[in-house]
Amino acid sequence: MKVLGIIPARYASTRFPGKPLALICGKPMIEWVYQNTIQSNLINEVMVATDDDRIETVAKKIGARVTMTKPEHPSGTDRCAEVVKQLDESFDIVLNIQGDEPLVKATEIDRLIHLVKREKVEIGTLIYPSTNRSDIINPNRVKVLFKNDGTAFRFGRQLPNVRLPIPFYLHKGMYGFKTATLLKLVQLAPTENELSENLEQLRWLKHQYTIHLTKVKEAGIGVDVPEDIAKVEQLIGC
Repeated sequence: MKVLGIIPARYASTRFPGKPLALICGKPMIEWVYQNTIQSNLINEVMVATDDDRIETVAKKIGARVTMTKPEHPSGTDRCAEVVKQLDESFDIVLNIQGDEPLVKATEIDRLIHLVKREKVEIGTLIYPSTNRSDIINPNRVKVLFKNDGTAFRFGRQLPNVRLPIPFYLHKGMYGFKTATLLKLVQLAPTENELSENLEQLRWLKHQYTIHLTKVKEAGIGVDVPEDIAKVEQLIGC
């Protein structure tokens, strides 16, 4: 099965404009994401999807294949779908790889691909354990409840009236899709619970799509605000 990895990277950001171009140990963040992604053993092609000429220039300079997309997309999933529609070649699986996780691991990407390659899996994503009780009330940590078969039945920024076990599981926002499913998902109308929580996966569940989960050991570090750069650099050791 042919696998396409897409790294959505937009310039506009309320909390951190120009985030994909922020320097980490002297290299732009988009370069860290791209270089780690291409270490995957199972991806056939990796592309950067952006709406900004500055990001396009830098991405091409590091050797990435780049597609320009519309600026008004509400999510990275919509941006990925536009890329797929533009391509002359076909892929069986599409991955939406977060452009603000410079320390993304190829092993986690491969784990997600193995999941989505299964015949009955249309959508897959990653979860990781937490024992930190502050995560329970932190709206930036998306909690996940799942069935014994490893499929999700609820995501939430906060889950009132739910007693979470220790450890509980949090969502790591990398998605894998069968390509045909991806193109269907972006045609669905937003749902009330999606809009209230700002979680697009709630729309998919509401429309009876099954989201399969695979566990990884840790969250990794995403970059949300400029102060996060120093945290990443400390881990890298530069």
